[in-house]
Amino acid sequence: MSAYGYEIVQTLIVDIEPDEHVKRAMNEINAAARLRMAAAEKAEAEKILQIKRAEGEAESKYLSGLGIARQRQAIVDETIQH
Repeated sequence: MSAYGYEIVQTLIVDIEPDEHVKRAMNEINAAARLRMAAAEKAEAEKILQIKRAEGEAESKYLSGLGIARQRQAIVDETIQH
């Protein structure tokens, strides 16, 4: 273009067609990243389930203890009244 008085300083490339091996490698990299993310999300979900299960068991044991304590207190109160 210099023959016409123009100088090309920079061009924008919008349609890139990489080699098939490059495409495959890029797809594998993306797939691996998605699998890692999915594994991390699954592990986090399992962790939350275990925590909730443990909290539920702790609450159940606490309430059971309260029930037993009330039963004992009722027995003691009944014994004192007679």
